[in-house]
Amino acid sequence: MAGLAKLVNRGTSFEGKTIILIQSIVLNNITNLENWKNSPPKNTWVPIGDNANAFKGKFLGGGHAISGVFIDNSDDYQGLFGHIGASGIVSNFWLIAYVNGGVNVGSLVGLNKGDILSVFSAGVVTGESNVGGIAGYNNNKIFKSNCIGLLRGERNLGGVAGNNKGHILNSFCCCNFKAGNMHNLASSDINKHVGLFNRKLAALLNKLRKLTDKLLVRITLTKMATRAKALRQTKVHKRKALACD
Repeated sequence: MAGLAKLVNRGTSFEGKTIILIQSIVLNNITNLENWKNSPPKNTWVPIGDNANAFKGKFLGGGHAISGVFIDNSDDYQGLFGHIGASGIVSNFWLIAYVNGGVNVGSLVGLNKGDILSVFSAGVVTGESNVGGIAGYNNNKIFKSNCIGLLRGERNLGGVAGNNKGHILNSFCCCNFKAGNMHNLASSDINKHVGLFNRKLAALLNKLRKLTDKLLVRITLTKMATRAKALRQTKVHKRKALACD
C-alpha cells in the first residue's frame, strides 16, 4: 500500500490497471484509536494521490479490511486516498482510520472524481473544510457505502461527503458531528443519532479489535509454520549429508 502511494504521488496514475487486495492489512493496532491525537501510533500514512496526481485505476478490496490508517497534519487532500480520478474505481472493503487534515478530508478519500462502491468506513475524521465520513469532496458517485464515526470541521461537514457535487446512492452515515456548517443530516437528526452512534461505534470498535487480533494471530502462526518447515527441511538435508558421508 505504501508503495502504491509513492508511485501515484510521483505521477503513475494506474489508469487501465487493476489492483486487487488479497488479504486484510493492519497499519496500526486500533486498540487506542479514540486517543490517537494525544497518543499517536507508530505508523503514519501518506495518502494515495494528491491534488496534482490522481489514482485512476481500479482498486478492488475483495471484502478485506484496511485498519489503523493514521494521518495527523494540516495538509489538504487527506484520506487513505488523497485524490481518485475520473476513471478511478475503489470498491468492496472495510476501512478503519484516524484522519486529521486541512481542506478536502475524508476517511477514504479527500477528493473523489471517480466511483466508490461498497466501502464501509469507521473512525475519526477532522479538518477545516469539506470534511466527510467517506469523502471530503465528492464530484462523481458514491454507491452502497456507509460510515460511522466522529466528524469535526469548521465548514462543509457531511456524513458521507463534506461537499457533494455528484451522486450519493444507497449510502448511510451515523456520525457524531461538531461543525459550523453541516450537510447530509439536519441538526435534529444528528441529536437523534448521537446515542445510537455511541453504541454502534463501541460495538464496532470491539468487533474490529477482535478482527485485528485474529489477523495478527494468523500472521504469527503463518510465520511459525514457515520457520518450522524451513527447520524440517534443514534437518532433512543434514541427514542426507550424513548418509552420503
